Amino acid sequence: MSEPPGQAEAIHAWLRIYLLNWQEGHQPSALELAWIARAMRIAREGGSLGRIHDCVLAAITHRAPAEPPEPYGLEQFRRDFAAFREAHFSGPAAARL
Repeated sequence: MSEPPGQAEAIHAWLRIYLLNWQEGHQPSALELAWIARAMRIAREGGSLGRIHDCVLAAITHRAPAEPPEPYGLEQFRRDFAAFREAHFSGPAAARL
């Protein structure tokens, strides 16, 4: 199954917004953090963009998670975001982000 072409870009945009806001002192809520952590875990494990997208959408819409959240901090999010970007964007695609 192939991933929709713009899906990685949409996920990247939302994660970037979360990262920039967090770096400026606006930490996501515990609920948002739970979903972001799950999305980043799926990305680290090589999961599908569809599953990652579902988690990001759940964070945005504040859907209650099925599992208790894992501890997750800004530094881990920075590393995970960089890894996501590296995995899904290279060359000209990375330059325009």
